[in-house]
Amino acid sequence: FRRFKIVLFSNVQRCDEKTARFRELVHEWHDISGMASPDVCELVQDIGVDILVDLTGHTSANRLDLFVRKPAPVQVTWI
Repeated sequence: FRRFKIVLFSNVQRCDEKTARFRELVHEWHDISGMASPDVCELVQDIGVDILVDLTGHTSANRLDLFVRKPAPVQVTWI
């Protein structure tokens, strides 16, 4: 964990206990729920994310459209 900078991009509409817990565990937190996809991609690139992991998959309100734009060199989707 110390060798990596963990950055989380949150797209949740309502925060809950899990959201709060994730926020405590990361180095940086970005709420992208109101952002357009091109702006999120620019943010990901500006931060210099090397590995982008999606944890929503094909669930509702996913942001898989971001992955089509390939904002990070390595991209992984889960679920």
